[in-house]
Order: sequence, then C-alpha cells, then structure tokens
Amino acid sequence: MADPVTLVMITTAMSALMAGAQGMAASSQAQYQSEVASQSAKYTAEMADRNRKISEFAAKEALAKGEMEAGVIREKEMKTIGAERAAVGALGVTPEGSPLDLMGETARQYERDATNAVFGGQFEAWKARTQGESSWLEGLGTAARYKAEAALYENKSDLALMSIPFGIGSSLITGYGRYQIASKGGNPWAPSYYGGGFGS
Repeated sequence: MADPVTLVMITTAMSALMAGAQGMAASSQAQYQSEVASQSAKYTAEMADRNRKISEFAAKEALAKGEMEAGVIREKEMKTIGAERAAVGALGVTPEGSPLDLMGETARQYERDATNAVFGGQFEAWKARTQGESSWLEGLGTAARYKAEAALYENKSDLALMSIPFGIGSSLITGYGRYQIASKGGNPWAPSYYGGGFGS
C-alpha cells in the first residue's frame, strides 16, 4: 500500500485533471448549445422572410384576380347592353326613355359588381400582407430570442473556460493542505480536517 503522501499527490493530480476536464466539457456543451441557438435564429429569420415573400405574392395574386374578375364582369356588361340595344332596335323603338333607363341600370349593376370584385381583391391583398407582416414580425422576435440564447450560451462557455484555472487551483491548494497533514503523520482524509483548518 502506498504511503499517505503519495496518495495525496495522486488524488490531487487526479482532482486537478478532473476540474480541467469538467471545465472543458461544460465549455464544449455551451458552445454546442450556442451554435444550435444561432442556427435556429438564422433558420427562423429565413423562414420569416420567406413567409413574408409568399404573402406578398398572394397579395399580388389577389389584386390580379380582382382585376381579372372585374374585366370579365365588364365584358359581360358590354355583351348584355349590346343584346339589349339589338332587342330595342329590332322592335323599332328608339333608345330613349325606358329602354335607355334599362341600359343605364344594367351598366350600373355591372359596374357595381366590377368595383366589388376590385375591392374584394384589394381586401384579400391587404389581408395577405397583414398576415405576412405579422408572421414576419413574429419570426423576427423568435429569431431575436434564439440570438439572445446563443449569446447566453457563449457567455456560459467563456465562464466555463475561465473557471478551469480556479478549479485546478482549488484542487492544488486542497491537495497541498492534505500533503502538509500527511507529511506530519496525520490522516489527510479525516473529517476533522474538513473546514477546520490544517493545523494540529
């Protein structure tokens, strides 16, 4: 069996190595978590931007659809009014009074429908843009949270690295105290030596 002084030196060295290894492991884990949070922030920001572009595309599509529907309605209007004029002309009636009022009312109804189609497209475009902006802002908020987490983990990594010398130093100081006790013939692992000083 080894003498107490040798055992103290071995355990002190092992304790110092463990303190260094634990500090390195904590730093590596924090670095990994920082990288994951950074990647999450980047991905979230990219998705927010992508969703915003999709919403803008949907808005433009809604506007175009409204205009197209209005165009179809106006074309239908022209055909209907043309058919009404032909019917009035076939009867030999001049397009005055009631026939003219009828054609005017037809034109108003079609124009109202065309205007509603345009406004409907504008409303859908506004809705798509609003949803896109809301989603984009939410995504930026989430990305900012991930960035803050990444910075926090980066700080934890730095602190873990900075704690290594203190852990090793603490192990060496404790080991030196035990060495002093063992070199004087005392028991370096006896409970009375913990927290009560190294004298006696």
